[in-house]
Amino acid sequence: MRRTSIEGGTLAVNDPDGVPVLLVGQQDDGTYAVVGVGAGRVVANDLDLPAGSITETDISDGSISTPKLRANAITADKIAAGAITAEKISGDAIDGRTITGGTLRTAATGARLEIGQGIQSPTGDDALRWVLYGVDTDNPFIAAGDTEAERYLYLRGGNGPAGFAAIRLGEGGVIIEARPAGAGATTRIRLTPTFGVEVTGGMDVDVLKVGGVDQGRGLVGRAVATGDPVVTMVASGETVIRTVAANLTPSRAYEVMFRSQVRVVAAGDLVMRVKRPAGTTVVDTARDQFVAMGGNRRFQWQGGFVTGASVPAGLLSVAGVMSTGSLDLLGFGSMPLEVRIDDVGPASAYPGLPVY
Repeated sequence: MRRTSIEGGTLAVNDPDGVPVLLVGQQDDGTYAVVGVGAGRVVANDLDLPAGSITETDISDGSISTPKLRANAITADKIAAGAITAEKISGDAIDGRTITGGTLRTAATGARLEIGQGIQSPTGDDALRWVLYGVDTDNPFIAAGDTEAERYLYLRGGNGPAGFAAIRLGEGGVIIEARPAGAGATTRIRLTPTFGVEVTGGMDVDVLKVGGVDQGRGLVGRAVATGDPVVTMVASGETVIRTVAANLTPSRAYEVMFRSQVRVVAAGDLVMRVKRPAGTTVVDTARDQFVAMGGNRRFQWQGGFVTGASVPAGLLSVAGVMSTGSLDLLGFGSMPLEVRIDDVGPASAYPGLPVY
């Protein structure tokens, strides 16, 4: 039976077996619509829907797949600011793709890792920087004053005022820098094929080896004096010339150097000695002869010893003994009388030396 209209209610359209396939009219929720039921469906070639007709609650999860989206259909202007957050990106969401340009960083300020081109060094509270394959000629902490622009890996911990340590591995070599907090001096070590090893600033090295050989720790004690004379040596027993506070440590070798100007009062000979704190002799040398002459002459003497498993407490002293003659030992501003003690390496490298 053909109908052109109905007043309220719902019109059911059945298939040849009498099974409803379409419901036209008022639905269960009170709205009016054409709804397919069972095997029925509603087909429309063109739809003219008002804006906002289809909302997120009308689309089932998983209904829109990638093949349903045209290439470049979703552009930046289609995405609201802040719409894509960390919660919307799964841990493996970016896989095997390329990110080009800009800077990749783990945080906007403070401790962070950064990967980028042309990264400039921070000067605030930043605790960690990582510049990979960048060009950074304005960095105030690494290679200060350098003008070379090279690709490098740069790692730094800390910041300028609070102290820092940094290393730069570049095409031209390796640069290591460190500075303590406050106004301390910056130590910079540069290793390059051109410069070899270049060190600026202070460097505290406990053991320096060249070719596997310990080169010693350098100066451990020194005493100087000026006077005309500082001391007069006569043939009347042993005379202590100078005592020295030296930082001696066990199982090390030491070289003692003495120098002064000498005025010969009467011709004679001089034996130089190094004395332990208890007054016993550790170094005793042969006699140096002094002939009568006018004016002053320069005199320098060197001797060595090693320390054992323990070091006697107290001052080391340098003394002299004359069997004949008399000498004035002099010191001036241009050349003071000086005693110098240097650590020259491990005791094992200097067999045969007397033990302190």
